[in-house]
Amino acid sequence: MTDWHIPTQNVEVLTRAFSQYEVERIVPMLWGSLTNHRRHQYITNLKPIFEQANADGIGLLSPPPDFHAWLDAPLRTTLRGPNTAKANTISTRYYTLRTMYEHLIREDVITRNPALGYNVPPGERSSTPLPTSQEIEKLLAYLQKHDPLLFAAATLIHEHALQYTELERLTWSAFDFSQGLLLRNRTATRLSDRAIAAVQPLLSQAGGPLHTEDDSRKIFGFENRDAFRLPLWKACKNAGVGNISHRELRLCGLRDHPQHPQDLGFVNGQAWERARRHAAGLAQRLTGEE
Repeated sequence: MTDWHIPTQNVEVLTRAFSQYEVERIVPMLWGSLTNHRRHQYITNLKPIFEQANADGIGLLSPPPDFHAWLDAPLRTTLRGPNTAKANTISTRYYTLRTMYEHLIREDVITRNPALGYNVPPGERSSTPLPTSQEIEKLLAYLQKHDPLLFAAATLIHEHALQYTELERLTWSAFDFSQGLLLRNRTATRLSDRAIAAVQPLLSQAGGPLHTEDDSRKIFGFENRDAFRLPLWKACKNAGVGNISHRELRLCGLRDHPQHPQDLGFVNGQAWERARRHAAGLAQRLTGEE
């Protein structure tokens, strides 16, 4: 959170927490107000580093010159042993650590980021084939009949590749129904007829476009990712399809709807093309096409 600052009197408390390797106290002090899920995630990412630093007597506020070489062990170790962490786990731990140091610089606790320059392994690409278009349609048909709220959310994800964070923050004021547009973080998306139809029942419940034009209330109001993921998992089960995650639903959208990049939330055409090729590649693994 860029606008969060530690009260001056608490900087000494923060420094003491570092000397005692109390990551559970440090995370909320540096990141400010977090959901329980996000706080637990950051603590989990940093814990191996703090535990190893405590064991080795490494001061994380003023690490030694060979800090990057030392980082290899805590970043790459899991419960299965040394060098067992996958590339994405290593990256997640590292970027959380780097962000921690950026917060410390912001608070004038340190003057440079000792994590910068660490050689992070390239991220993994999933080789699991995507659900078929028929499976997606089967899920959407079930949701349309049984859960209008989840149907609208799933349709927006599939039609326009909404990220979960976009979905979570989405308000009625982001829609311009007179032009069929959705204002997103970096672009304006022209909504498909199917997306507009999926949102229509919720719009009617909210009072129609004249009453929602300046409405800043969240549309979906999911408390956390589980509040979205669990009902989606149950719907997949009831619809008779395999579990389809938000990520898979979004990738299927990139595969099934090769629209203009802006309509899928992309400003950079190259990034859109990479994402589209990745989704198409996963689909080919399912069908055995070359």
